[in-house]
Amino acid sequence: MRKIALVFAFVFSAFSVLFIVIPMGTIGLIPVLLALLSSGLAWIKSSATQKKVPLVLFLLAGAILLFIVARSFIPDEVAPDKQFEQRKEINKKQDLEDLENL
Repeated sequence: MRKIALVFAFVFSAFSVLFIVIPMGTIGLIPVLLALLSSGLAWIKSSATQKKVPLVLFLLAGAILLFIVARSFIPDEVAPDKQFEQRKEINKKQDLEDLENL
């Protein structure tokens, strides 16, 4: 049972890192929570000498959880490009002048 929980914790932690790299929003919370549960279960099922790996996976999943939650509070805003808007207006005027000249 311990080995299965460790494998699940590792796989879900890897998926969590993948969801951090690919900005998926808060959907990355699902594999993080599953990684926390799996590593917690592995920690409970481990003997005193085997608790290091589940603890590391648990701390890694906790750090990923904090990163995802902190990232959700940062707004995704795109700054308006004023030069592009000006060029767009100039191009519209030039197109109208070209049509009038025909």
